[in-house]
Amino acid sequence: MSWALTYLQITLKFLLPEPHAMRWRAHAVLCVAGALNAGSQSRPFAEEAVRLGASAPRLPDVTIIDFETDEEVAQHIPEEARGFTSRRLHADIVELFGSTEVSRHWTVLELGVASCRTTAVLSDVFQRVIAVDWEPTAMRRGSREGIGNRGNVMWLTMDVYRDPLWSALAANDIHVVLQDAGHTEHEVAADLRAAAKLEQLRYVIVHDFNFERIQRAVFSLARDYEVVAAIGEGRHLPLDERPLGEGKHRGNKSAEAVLLRPRRWWQSVPDTIGRSAADQVVEESIARFLGDADVQKLMLASLFLTETSSEEAAASPFVELCETTFWVADELDSFDALAKIRFKCRPSSQALKGIANLHEPGKNLSRAVWRHSHDAPTGHPKVAAPWGHVRIDVLGTRNEGRSYIMLPSAARRSFLWGSGDRWRVAMEQSAVASSVQLSLGDLSPRATSPWGIVTGPLKQCKDTGNLCGR
Repeated sequence: MSWALTYLQITLKFLLPEPHAMRWRAHAVLCVAGALNAGSQSRPFAEEAVRLGASAPRLPDVTIIDFETDEEVAQHIPEEARGFTSRRLHADIVELFGSTEVSRHWTVLELGVASCRTTAVLSDVFQRVIAVDWEPTAMRRGSREGIGNRGNVMWLTMDVYRDPLWSALAANDIHVVLQDAGHTEHEVAADLRAAAKLEQLRYVIVHDFNFERIQRAVFSLARDYEVVAAIGEGRHLPLDERPLGEGKHRGNKSAEAVLLRPRRWWQSVPDTIGRSAADQVVEESIARFLGDADVQKLMLASLFLTETSSEEAAASPFVELCETTFWVADELDSFDALAKIRFKCRPSSQALKGIANLHEPGKNLSRAVWRHSHDAPTGHPKVAAPWGHVRIDVLGTRNEGRSYIMLPSAARRSFLWGSGDRWRVAMEQSAVASSVQLSLGDLSPRATSPWGIVTGPLKQCKDTGNLCGR
């Protein structure tokens, strides 16, 4: 049975009171119907992944990222291997997580679905799949092609970095996260920070680990995660990161993806007594997997992240602030009396400090300086402590001694804004706009996607050259 989904605001909770029926409740406006036959043994997508993966080399000469055009890809890469997630990676996911215990109990969160090929494999391996992407077209196509026919795939159309995704998922036990949404350093780091707060998280798969910027994001979270295994095929750097003139066959290879384990959960359950049967089976699968000689070739010394100080782990640049405007709500979380602040970063500041223009109701424009501090401010909510904070000092004699503190959310699109023990909400203006658009559902006049692609009702206006009165 397919999922039926209508929502304005989502707070989800899955319940599984009996092995052959799945029910889940929703708070606010959410209506869903679905059923899962947990006893079904038919796993066509997983079986196909194993079959194709068996013939896929771990260290191929060239991969799909070595070519710039579709024509080049068609010339060098077999049709069944043209997905951005490789056949080898799909087979590895089945090998590591394809046990009966996982398929009966674990939930996976997939951030970024692309062609839905990986979603199909996940739906055969895990009990539940929550697939998230900002653009619904691929997900609708995947559903029509039979992905999710077991009734265990839920499709969510949300912007991972601007919509309240993690709040919506807070009531779910999520055991594995596949990160393949944003591919900038700060987007990957934001996903890892948010995932680290999931209480039941066991593993995170980070795709495109062969990107240097994604490696930096993983290294910056070494305090929260340890590397377990390199998975997928070996790949060169992406074309935009290669030295000028470097050919397709040159340069070192890194793993296509990396399997991470959150330190918090595993340290809280240090021995096997408190671990489930699924935990133990997956651990055994990983141990066997690491015995493969080709896997060992990808397990370079750089993959093993050492302990990092809390200060270093929290010190990733605040690039989300640069050249952006944040709106500050009042004590009632309303924007009636609008205060806003515009941040600027100097090129040499590494996005750790800069200047700002502060607009407050009834006051003239004020200049301010801001900087990232590693220490937790006095009176801070403890949940915000791991990521440091932003301190804003307002300049000018009339503002002498006036300052504010901003405590970041995982995605750094929303902050707690405060002075002393009084805290308010500060939201980046694109996140505010996204929330407004989300509340309208398919009536939303959403002009652009996160990457500037026109979608929704305004697409026809753009295509015809008519701005629809705007």
